[in-house]
Amino acid sequence: MRRNKEFFIVLSISVTFFVLNISTISRFPTVWIDEVSYSDPAVNYNLGAGFVSTSWASQSNTEFWASNAPLHQFLLTPWLSLFGISITAVRSFDLFLFFLSSLILWLLMIKLQIGRRLLTRIIILLCFWCGEMISWIYRCGRPDVITILLALLTFWSYYYFLKPKGWLLIALIGFLSPIAGIQLPPFIVVTLFVFFLISNERTKIIRFGLLYSISVFAGLGCLLAFLYLKGVALRFLQMTFAAGYTFTGDIAQKVLLNDSKVNARISDKFDTLFNYSDFFTRDHSFLILFVLLTILFIYFLTKGTIKIKSVAFYGYLFSLSLPAIMLLLGRYPVYYSWMGYIIIILLTAHYLDLADLSKPIKNSCYLILIVTTFLGLPLQIIKSYITPNNDQTIIKYFIERNITKADIVYSDHITYYPLKRLTKECYFNSYSGGRGLPNFPAEQLNRINCIILSDVKSDVKIKSIWEREIWMAIDSIDKPKLVIYKKKL
Repeated sequence: MRRNKEFFIVLSISVTFFVLNISTISRFPTVWIDEVSYSDPAVNYNLGAGFVSTSWASQSNTEFWASNAPLHQFLLTPWLSLFGISITAVRSFDLFLFFLSSLILWLLMIKLQIGRRLLTRIIILLCFWCGEMISWIYRCGRPDVITILLALLTFWSYYYFLKPKGWLLIALIGFLSPIAGIQLPPFIVVTLFVFFLISNERTKIIRFGLLYSISVFAGLGCLLAFLYLKGVALRFLQMTFAAGYTFTGDIAQKVLLNDSKVNARISDKFDTLFNYSDFFTRDHSFLILFVLLTILFIYFLTKGTIKIKSVAFYGYLFSLSLPAIMLLLGRYPVYYSWMGYIIIILLTAHYLDLADLSKPIKNSCYLILIVTTFLGLPLQIIKSYITPNNDQTIIKYFIERNITKADIVYSDHITYYPLKRLTKECYFNSYSGGRGLPNFPAEQLNRINCIILSDVKSDVKIKSIWEREIWMAIDSIDKPKLVIYKKKL
């Protein structure tokens, strides 16, 4: 009965945050390159144009879209067929997945037996929903939330591994993991290795890890087979394992292609390691929690509460070293920080369970955690209503009074949603420029009769067109700064 009551409280909190987010999600964050690029295949499919993109740097819209994290697009496609094409529809998909993730997080805390007080679990749940960067992640239209859900499901499913048919759940999660994002399996494997170091169930962890790893390779093999039938398997490998934005991809390009630009990119990544504090300071919620965790770690260490080879000891070292590990395995951009954030909030809950904390100290920790939640999602929502740079109503009206369905448009990403609903054909300024599509196809470029940009002269892809002086400005707005140019007749 007590657990049912707690579940009702947790469900009520998650539903409240879901409603709060869905009602404000069109205002924050600003529509940006990744949201457009990762949503475009599913949007185009629902518009009858096929599973293609006119926003991807390394693929033409004549190819079946193939890059990292296709599971997001595969599932977003039926979602949009149900709810239509809009900024709210696209972003609500991630929001729904995060809602499920919040429930799995609560179940995981129960299984891990951390956050033994109901108040602790509720505050950790608030931190999960309200963290500065993680709230941006589940509202920004990127495919990271599906990896958050699968990561939490992986850890939760460990406790069902030896139960009847429990291995099927692990196999399914492992199968989906590389399709959800190639960054997910390394994170899971590294985390399992840390568990292995401190656990008394090493045989179980090895068996669990082997089943998960075999399922990962099976999922990756099936994805490659599917993409091979679509004629884009090699393109997928180029844009994932050999992509220049990852450390491992740089090495692959150096070995296979002898790319002269690789050395500079590798040097930049090592420079990132030398500025290690940036991984913690770019997210204020993460920073506050990590400082709190560090203080508690030092406090318990000096009192002898934390033992070597304990969860509290290895967990803290893992949270400290995770950015470097993930960067060396591939990359650790700001939207992968959910990995460290989940470790941090679960570890904080574990530290609060340690018996040596007096009531005043524990209450002070609770207060810091609550303050952290206000500095995240609530503050960002307030800021989004103060700055009107992403008011989609203004952008929609601006587009509708100047653009017709017959126009072929080249535009900034912020205009994506009203343009996709209105125009038959439109391209965005992230289209082309990658290894697979180095130049904007001339036959497509020449058909463009309308340009919408903040500063059209600065865009190198259409500079040659601009220099022909056949364009004229017909309208503009200041917030956001946009100008529409059309070809002179």
